Amino acid sequence: MAAFPLAACSTEQGNEALATVEAPGEEVSGTAPEAGALLKWAASEFGEDGFIDMKYAAFDLNDDGTDELLAHFIAPTHCGSGGCNLYVFEQGEDGLAMRGKLTVTRLPVGVGEGKEQGWRDLVVTVGGGGMAEGLRNVPWTGEAYHANPTVPPALSVDSMATELLSRD
Repeated sequence: MAAFPLAACSTEQGNEALATVEAPGEEVSGTAPEAGALLKWAASEFGEDGFIDMKYAAFDLNDDGTDELLAHFIAPTHCGSGGCNLYVFEQGEDGLAMRGKLTVTRLPVGVGEGKEQGWRDLVVTVGGGGMAEGLRNVPWTGEAYHANPTVPPALSVDSMATELLSRD
């Protein structure tokens, strides 16, 4: 799995280091290493002007004390009538390691109550492309999250335990 170095692009504001980085057509703010690392990864994946918007959340999915990053990009080459891709990254000393690329996802995105092999289940919204909108529980498969939330082992659910990325 590819690792991307954490970017250092912060400004001090009180005790919290924040980054405000211009993404094409959108301003992205968040903790400097997180936003910077995701934007650096996005530039390598989509090209400098290859995405329109990014929403991300940090949440410890595997209870190791370090937050994983969930990033939802709106990008012409990675979105369709069924939605866009959701990327899950584990943070480490060497940078970001991709732990999931879920296709055809919509917001909101969150986590479920269950765990597989120590990793929390993800809950994503699916719909469009002929499919009615609904929530799908996506389990950890041992090395990554299942890529397609519209087919098993992903299952329909009524709710998510914690919403991480909202539509707003």
